[in-house]
Amino acid sequence: MSDFALVIPASRGYLVGLNSILNGLDLWENTCAVEVVSDDIDDSYFDECRQAFDFPINVHRMDEFPELVIENWSMVRRLHFARYALAARLAGKYEAIMFLDADCLLVNNVMPWFELAAGSGLVIAAHNVLGLDSFVYTERKHTNAVPVANMPMFLRPDVYQRVFERTIEISAGPGGIDDMPALYYAIDEAGAAKTTVLLPDHIWLNNHPYQTRHSLNDNECWGGGKFYLYSLRERVNVVHKRWWSPKYQAQELRGKTGDALEIMQANAALWMQVHKRLNTTRKVRTDFDALSIL
Repeated sequence: MSDFALVIPASRGYLVGLNSILNGLDLWENTCAVEVVSDDIDDSYFDECRQAFDFPINVHRMDEFPELVIENWSMVRRLHFARYALAARLAGKYEAIMFLDADCLLVNNVMPWFELAAGSGLVIAAHNVLGLDSFVYTERKHTNAVPVANMPMFLRPDVYQRVFERTIEISAGPGGIDDMPALYYAIDEAGAAKTTVLLPDHIWLNNHPYQTRHSLNDNECWGGGKFYLYSLRERVNVVHKRWWSPKYQAQELRGKTGDALEIMQANAALWMQVHKRLNTTRKVRTDFDALSIL
């Protein structure tokens, strides 16, 4: 039984990303358990993953969360908030958890951050640089003092159990706010801003994929098929968004020019290559070419 767990909401449309994450956990020798909330991914996929990987994979379905059956909430919205409902239930099971979305690459061993969160009680989170001027809810007197992304995020579920529960409460009424600002509003409200540490964007989230160019270091001396992405000479840990999708790439590249366009094209091609590598050469494989065009 692991002391740590990754908590991830996932639907069938994000199977490429989820499969990249699970193969990445294995490739870079992470030892955490995985707690998945899914509304439509077949049990057969998870059965295959349990046979392939050494770490525990626990799957939760949406009917396990009656507290999220809220008027006017779509299944997508319920799935997003299910991560918090699940995290609140994990307080006695794990010393620390990591939130991650299914449209991510996980390309390194991240176990030291679990250890740090468990030992310190800190919230260790990616810096949501896109939140500096948005998600400011004046009716709640919230000034966006902690513009954290709700993933990647490491924290202790026992210390922040009430924060998780509060995200659902403040989002349930008319005009309820989204899952990411709901979490950092609850963090502010709980007085946990002073125990929140923000991670550097260029190796943990990549909100602005045109600012720093990533490179691939594929050195045989690491063994086992390992490779690493680098940005500003640092090893990258997580890349966010659906870069496996040509349609998504075209959408994001639209309007970019000059150096920004060149950097973003190179990054998009590299990240798509990594998704394909993790989906077609590792322990659990998908029909990448078919899924990437959905």
